[in-house]
Amino acid sequence: MQCLGLSTARVEAHPALQGLPAGCSVVLREREPRLFLELFFAAVLKGCHVWLASPDWQGTRLRGLSSLCGAAPVLGAEPLPPPPAGLQLPDVAALTGGQPGILIPTGGTSGRLRFAL
Repeated sequence: MQCLGLSTARVEAHPALQGLPAGCSVVLREREPRLFLELFFAAVLKGCHVWLASPDWQGTRLRGLSSLCGAAPVLGAEPLPPPPAGLQLPDVAALTGGQPGILIPTGGTSGRLRFAL
């Protein structure tokens, strides 16, 4: 981490992740590169599943994200809209074999928000 100019101690005990259990999902919507890296590594080291999202997303994109990851805490931007009632979330832990998952947004040519694991 030193080559990136990040504090290992701060990453390992990042205040934004205090109280979150290992294996939970978080949404990362940080614009500033250094803080993005700090939050990303902190979440992965804690064992969280990280959903990458643009801080510029609004409206339909945020509702789509909320319907995929539920009420996951957001790192770096305002919270997501509430997820739809009765939502069945994907079991990311089962898909990753219990390892932290990195979920990368893709829309392909359909324009519909999806995530690659």
